[in-house]
Amino acid sequence: MMSSDWGVANLDELVIANEPDTVLIEFGINDAALASNMSVEKSEENLTNMINRILAAKAGTEIVLMTMNRPYGVHLTMRPEIDRYYEMYRAVAKERGLLLIDHDANWNALRVKDPGLFQTYVPDGIHPSPEGCRAVVTPALLEALGVPPRTASGTAPN
Repeated sequence: MMSSDWGVANLDELVIANEPDTVLIEFGINDAALASNMSVEKSEENLTNMINRILAAKAGTEIVLMTMNRPYGVHLTMRPEIDRYYEMYRAVAKERGLLLIDHDANWNALRVKDPGLFQTYVPDGIHPSPEGCRAVVTPALLEALGVPPRTASGTAPN
């Protein structure tokens, strides 16, 4: 499982070396796993470390923080404090003036409206299916990043 410890350790080689214009960061769901043995405070320390290092390397880099879907079943049992990790991401985004794509809110709305569809889109209790990503994650990403929607033919509408 790739936690924010992994992100900190691999940031220079896998991110900073590529001089990205935009970086999306989401480790909350893995940091929240009991197996990660990581406190919310340590997760925030790692997140702050990554943000600071990215901006030090390239000041204009857009950093986007994200939450993902709330796990259910055994995966929620393994992440009993998931809400605290997601709240920390929300707070850091607000404090730092960073864009937050709060997929958790979108997934929760779907879970309340249509629990069966939610379970179809997250069949193993934690990982969204390709269909779930197309229906929930991708539209939220594109909207947040200001990318116009595409028509069925693949072109942007007029």
